[in-house]
Amino acid sequence: MNLELFAIALGAYFIGSFPAGVLAARIAHIEIRTSGSGNIGATNVARTAGRWLGGLTLLLDIAKGALPVALAQMLASSTQPITSLADPGIVAGAAAFAGHLFPPALGFRGGKGVATALGVIAALAPGALIVPLILFAFLVGITRQVSLGSVAAALIGPIAAQMAGYPAPIVVLMAVLGAAILIRHKENLSRLRAGEEPRF
Repeated sequence: MNLELFAIALGAYFIGSFPAGVLAARIAHIEIRTSGSGNIGATNVARTAGRWLGGLTLLLDIAKGALPVALAQMLASSTQPITSLADPGIVAGAAAFAGHLFPPALGFRGGKGVATALGVIAALAPGALIVPLILFAFLVGITRQVSLGSVAAALIGPIAAQMAGYPAPIVVLMAVLGAAILIRHKENLSRLRAGEEPRF
């Protein structure tokens, strides 16, 4: 990795590590890591600190993914199609996502990455989000279980990107993000199988 890509990755990682949910919940004098599910994401913030703060967390977590990608692409000043995993936008997106999952300020114990992944893909390949978002909305609408919609959207994402004609590096990135989201939801999946997952 050259120096420019290293700097992009480092900057994106620290932007992604911004603990939006923790800080938003503190507005309501709540320590989100010991409240509700203990997760720092928007769903838990909404449940424990209120929907407005949950919405703020969602927007900030999306921005944490989209902003580093947009900045990396602007700094690279490239109009060429993405053909490599070493593309600045891909590197920035992966690093921002990693920052959210492993934030230094929180002892490297972060969130599940759904909103930040949404921001990354919105900046890199917005057309790949149509099917996952529809599936997410449908499943959450009929089950009121955000985790089910999130996992389903993460799994269908790479397929949607390929069907939309996006290049292989974007499909690979979406597959990696999806796999990480799936792993992060292993406890939710266990509760879903047992019929014990909370509804939103």
